[in-house]
Amino acid sequence: MIYIKKIVAVLCLILSTSCSFANDSKSTALIVSNMTLEQKVGQMLMVGVPGNSFNRNAQSVIKDNLVGGLLFFGYNIASAENFKEYINHLQAASMEITGIPLFTSIDQEGGSVVRIRDTVTQFPGNMTAGVCGDEKAIYNWGRTIALQLRQIGINMNLTPCVDVNNNPNNPVINTRSFGNNPKTVARLGTAYARGLKDGGCIGTAKHFPGHGDTNVDSHYHITVINKDMEALREVELYPFRRVIRSGIDGILTAHISFPQITGNNDPATISPYFLTELLRKEMNFKGLILTDDMEMAGLTGEMGMGEAAVKSVQAGVDILLLSTHGKNVSIIRDAVLNAVRTGELEESRIDESVTRIINMKLKYNIMKKTEIGFEPGEISLSKRDIELLANAENLNKKISQEGIFYTGDIELINDVKFLRVFISSSQVFLNSLKPRKGVVILKSTAELNSRKNMFSKETVIIYHFFRPNISDLRYAKTLADSIGAKFIAVSSGNPFLLSNTKITPNMLFSFSNSNMSLMSLAEVFNLSFTPNTTAEIGELLRP
Repeated sequence: MIYIKKIVAVLCLILSTSCSFANDSKSTALIVSNMTLEQKVGQMLMVGVPGNSFNRNAQSVIKDNLVGGLLFFGYNIASAENFKEYINHLQAASMEITGIPLFTSIDQEGGSVVRIRDTVTQFPGNMTAGVCGDEKAIYNWGRTIALQLRQIGINMNLTPCVDVNNNPNNPVINTRSFGNNPKTVARLGTAYARGLKDGGCIGTAKHFPGHGDTNVDSHYHITVINKDMEALREVELYPFRRVIRSGIDGILTAHISFPQITGNNDPATISPYFLTELLRKEMNFKGLILTDDMEMAGLTGEMGMGEAAVKSVQAGVDILLLSTHGKNVSIIRDAVLNAVRTGELEESRIDESVTRIINMKLKYNIMKKTEIGFEPGEISLSKRDIELLANAENLNKKISQEGIFYTGDIELINDVKFLRVFISSSQVFLNSLKPRKGVVILKSTAELNSRKNMFSKETVIIYHFFRPNISDLRYAKTLADSIGAKFIAVSSGNPFLLSNTKITPNMLFSFSNSNMSLMSLAEVFNLSFTPNTTAEIGELLRP
């Protein structure tokens, strides 16, 4: 491990000069120039890690590939305290092996995409926030989650998703988007990103240049969007421009092809036009460019992992993201190393990325100088930070309730002459309904069928489309029609699964299955508040 001792010695020498790393590009350049090629390529790797406790297998991920970052998933988390301890052990191993702390990243979007479920507030996600529309609340959400993550040891959140969801059949974005209006997505995405940054957590806007207008999931399929540049600039690129101007420090690419723009089927992740000409030069982005997961079929469906990695770096990528920790890590690493050694990649291209990586770790106090070298940095909480953390659940409640949308011609206000029959398989929703006269709670349409003779035209059937089952929804509507009862469908997930059925014009949406969202849906029927009826999303949801 001679090269490791060499870099640590150089770092100590530089530190002894009392340089201010965050503002001294010469110091960073000196660090990079004294790193081996293996170390530099390692800094460009952000990979998964096994298990939920530190052991030799976890250590080997760092030792074998000298990685600069780790990506965590739910299976890495036994408990919040255990997770924090695991991250601390991994950072210590990185310090011992490379002398440089790790990026520690996670997808904690809220709503349908969360990894940590303990001690971190379970916010409802972007589409709920888009209906809420409160810019200050969304900023506070971003800042709150950033503080909670940094306290655990996570320093990069792979959010916000600033895709414009202008395709109701999108299987992967839908509720992860702030909505179908690019200006709304830009306004709220920027607010959230500023909150993350002010909370000390690196934000990464995704999925550049836009994943909203497709009915294919790039995790599993080669994905193509047939748009020209004018259309892309008008819609998809607008939010990215705004978040870049606001100072976001990370952009995550989309494995999507735009043949009308590039003239080929290369995904944006390996496109020099999209990443260098457009993102770097035209849009003036100075931060880190990360790939989406390199193992997704949208990228490697027609090319090898190593080839994709080299092309990504050639296109302008700084960090190669990989959700696993097995053989594909070494395949990617070796491919990039060999490309430099054979002249296919210039080492100066590697140096550009590593310089950005080191600067970002210093900027966010992920690494800080000491008298003998580097050590992982920590965050300090301001009075406002402490207040935000104490108010997290109230903020969650505000966004969740103000993000509920209703469309239909049935009054939701309780009318004593109408019997309300609720059908849901969500215990959280049912438990949140206040028991009172005129309310019947059922757990299935089979119960409704067995008791339908008890009901009449003066009944409203409220069916919760919780675990989406369109045939069961149709059955519930058929039973309501046979009784002559009114019918309202309640959706707490992807809203388009319900609205596209056109089974009923009366629909109540929360866009999220978080506990707070489910309780908020119940509070509408408990007459605690009136839902939004004018949100932009209504353009896509109304029959």
